[in-house]
Amino acid sequence: MACLALFGVLAGCGAPATSGEGAATGEGQGSSASTEETSAVVRQAPTAEGFAAEGDTIKIGLVASQNGNLRPWGQDSVYGATLAVEEINAAGGINGKRVELKIEDSASTDTGGKTAAEKLMGEQVVGLIGEVSSAITVQLADVAFENGVPLVAIGATNPIVTAKYSN
Repeated sequence: MACLALFGVLAGCGAPATSGEGAATGEGQGSSASTEETSAVVRQAPTAEGFAAEGDTIKIGLVASQNGNLRPWGQDSVYGATLAVEEINAAGGINGKRVELKIEDSASTDTGGKTAAEKLMGEQVVGLIGEVSSAITVQLADVAFENGVPLVAIGATNPIVTAKYSN
């Protein structure tokens, strides 16, 4: 079954095969898919290596609909994440490091979500908090996976969100 946290880093799931027999075909993984169908999952899954925060700050990225038809849920996401970060920092942070929340607007669109995630990657976030929309979250997942950072989706429920990167 697919990792619920999308990338295994958060859920402790194994990485997809990257070399050797069965790597491109999914052989031995309960799949009969062709090389073309599984080529997206042949890349190495993100690992915990490289996620150390620099200095005294841990930057976490949030992509939320601050404009468009999903705005009410995006606003709730921002409020909730901001409250959580304030509480964490008031309690001393994480291992003594302050958490900094970087927020970008998806504008309730798939392409807006991808652009927002790419911008957050440029700000050196160590993880992403995703959208309420499954369609937007799929775009975030692509960016997060390509950059080796974990993604936690707030409300994305479509199985395609996790199926694309599952073993």
